[in-house]
Amino acid sequence: MKKFVALGLLSAVLSSSLLAEGDGVYIGTNYQLGQARLNSNIYNTGDCTGSVVGCPPGLTANKYNPGHTNINWHSKYANGALNGFGLNVGYKKFFQFKSLDMTSKWFGFRVYGLFDYGHATLGKQVYAPNKIQLDMVSWGVGSDLLADIIDNDNASFGIFGGVAIGGNTWKSSAANYWKEQIIEAKGPDVCTPTYCNPNAPYSTNTSTVAFQVWLNFGVRANIYKHNGVEFGVRVPLLINKFLSAGPNATNLYYHLKRDYSLYLGYNYTF
Repeated sequence: MKKFVALGLLSAVLSSSLLAEGDGVYIGTNYQLGQARLNSNIYNTGDCTGSVVGCPPGLTANKYNPGHTNINWHSKYANGALNGFGLNVGYKKFFQFKSLDMTSKWFGFRVYGLFDYGHATLGKQVYAPNKIQLDMVSWGVGSDLLADIIDNDNASFGIFGGVAIGGNTWKSSAANYWKEQIIEAKGPDVCTPTYCNPNAPYSTNTSTVAFQVWLNFGVRANIYKHNGVEFGVRVPLLINKFLSAGPNATNLYYHLKRDYSLYLGYNYTF
């Protein structure tokens, strides 16, 4: 008798594990590979030989920076691979429209919270003493629409797409070096067509945290009810105005941005 009871319980467990995908709370993790990009207008350009006082200290002809400040910088753009991981927890819900004679739950949605971390090395840039190391952390909440293309008893395959909002923060190993290159000398900010005071006071403004909006889309598969895998693309829409300098901190800047992240993830639904 005990053997029959045990076999019955085992059969029930196995049968439940073969059910199609359904509603429920899920948790997931993923590996991410993307691109970190730096954009700056602090780079060598122009000609300072025609100014009344000549070139700022340390700079030669055709090598002055915007505002005639003594800033040594690298190229206008720099980018590098951004490697990292993501965590998410959420709830998904599917709908079966019986009035349309739909026998399967083809459409649904999910809401979730996300946390991402990424690290990038931009390499040694011109006029930078060491390789530039960047660390990025993102967090937020989002919602995706789900659509299954194939829906069988033990597996389903479909697509997803949606949007998320939240924030991100950046850390740069070269932040202090960049600030040191900006002249913080006394004197009035005087500029005429033939003269610009290289010793004008320049204030700096650092903003490591910024609001962010992401687009999120990709393909997904669910196997034996509880196990899901997905391949997606997350695209941030906004830049992080990491450092700005100049009168009222508006003239000179460098911005950081994650251009995109490709990710491969696993989700477990309870």
